[in-house]
Amino acid sequence: MAGTMAGMVVQNALFPDDGLPVNAPSRKLSGIVVPRCTYTEPEVASCGVSTERAAAARGMNIDMYTAKLEHNDRAILEGACDAGFVKIACQEGTDSIVGATIVAERAGDMLAELTLAAQSGSGLAAVARIVHPYPTLGEGIQQCALAWNRARWTKLDSRAA
Repeated sequence: MAGTMAGMVVQNALFPDDGLPVNAPSRKLSGIVVPRCTYTEPEVASCGVSTERAAAARGMNIDMYTAKLEHNDRAILEGACDAGFVKIACQEGTDSIVGATIVAERAGDMLAELTLAAQSGSGLAAVARIVHPYPTLGEGIQQCALAWNRARWTKLDSRAA
């Protein structure tokens, strides 16, 4: 975080009218999605507005998509007893990611994909279209994204055929 903030200071002081350098995602600290990780077993990693309570405190309405990792093939292969979960928060009714929480082995490594999507505005629909390697815990992220897609499917009228 300190390196990011230093890049922002240099950008704002020396290049106020030019494009952003590689290490400054924004001109304002409030424009950054900051990842955080607690190195416990399992790890707990999150970014942005990552709980319903935090969203309510900010007056935000969100939709939460959750994937438990207990049936994830990589978790099973590694013998993870309490495999964890992935939760992704989106602005209500949209695929705009406002935050996420991951509880799993190497959750901090997994969080980068969601931090990038939230920072860049890519959206959960774009995450659903990414091919995730198999077998990995990262498939939990894809499962949340696919849940967003499934929530928008419409049923076919069998009488119309």
